[in-house]
Amino acid sequence: MAEVPAGGINGEGSRAIYKRYTEQQLWPVAVEYKLTGEKKYGEKIALFLNRLSGPGAYPATLHANSQGIPQEGGFFEVCARSYDLIKDAGILSSKEKALIEQTFRLYIYTIEDGFGNGGISNWSVFNLCPAAQCALVLQDMYH
Repeated sequence: MAEVPAGGINGEGSRAIYKRYTEQQLWPVAVEYKLTGEKKYGEKIALFLNRLSGPGAYPATLHANSQGIPQEGGFFEVCARSYDLIKDAGILSSKEKALIEQTFRLYIYTIEDGFGNGGISNWSVFNLCPAAQCALVLQDMYH
């Protein structure tokens, strides 16, 4: 599995896994995989998601990109959609799927805790909607 750089990327006072807006490069590759079926594109998505969910990554830092909230919403929106396109393709091992899905759950729980009080703002909407997308890709209808 790919390693996250030691110390991560500095972002708003904590370690981030990716530079801001890196996810914008992910979705076109996921679509390319879905349209062509070429495994090399699916493997790039898997590598990205494995780096996100690996030891010392998001589960340890709760900080996916160097910009943080609210941009993490857009980040996880793309990750959830991309995972949905490759999850049944035989590219990911059972262990990798479990780690990626646990990462999505951590994001969901973090966002529910921080924004799930019923208040409305651009920050809450921009994170609650992607948290719902993560729940949908997991088929977690409770969250």
